[in-house]
Amino acid sequence: PGDKGPPGVKGEKGEQSKGEKGERGSIGLPGYVPGNQGEQGIRGPAGEKGEKVCE
Repeated sequence: PGDKGPPGVKGEKGEQSKGEKGERGSIGLPGYVPGNQGEQGIRGPAGEKGEKVCE
């Protein structure tokens, strides 16, 4: 089997938005070396919750 691929990239932190919750970071891709698959990247933290707007 081939060498283990590099670890996936860590997902970016979700953007903060007003009212809506930020999106979750994407999951890192597996390594690209043939043979064994690289480790999967860590999922990014969820975005901070936006402030509630009162009218």
